Amino acid sequence: MKLNRVSLGISLLMVMLVGGLFFTDGSYAETPRVVTIEEVTGEVYYLKGENRDWAALQRGEERLYESDWIPLKAGMKLAESDWIRTRKHSKARIFIRGLSDARATLGENADMQISVLLRGVWKKEPVDDTELALGIGSVLVEAEKLEGESRFEVRNPNSIVGIRGTIFEVKVRYL
Repeated sequence: MKLNRVSLGISLLMVMLVGGLFFTDGSYAETPRVVTIEEVTGEVYYLKGENRDWAALQRGEERLYESDWIPLKAGMKLAESDWIRTRKHSKARIFIRGLSDARATLGENADMQISVLLRGVWKKEPVDDTELALGIGSVLVEAEKLEGESRFEVRNPNSIVGIRGTIFEVKVRYL
């Protein structure tokens, strides 16, 4: 009886060890990051994206009002799902700290969401997941070479631009 308990204990320990080797290696844990506003010129606003039903907004069941937008100032911090809007003759430059830092300058008459901004661990290596969603206007991105499996993308209504480290600009306009 005592031998069976020892055998059972050893078997359970082996299952836990082997299971841990298979299941923890590919796991992905996430923590949020923030964006710092470096420079603001002209009329620039932000909208907190948390607790908004974006699907309802797209269906027209909810509305956004100009009064929902808050003036943006240098030094402020924004988080995942927040929006930035610039007006005519205005621009905003943001600093995205990460394993590989990046800066993005939003041109005039633009709307952009910080749609994904996470730090995680993938296969025991740290990774950053960054995605900006440009609705209209232009954004100039200066990104350092990405580390490991990190991802940096700019989405717009027509395409997705994924980079590994470079300087590039994305423009969206309606005809």
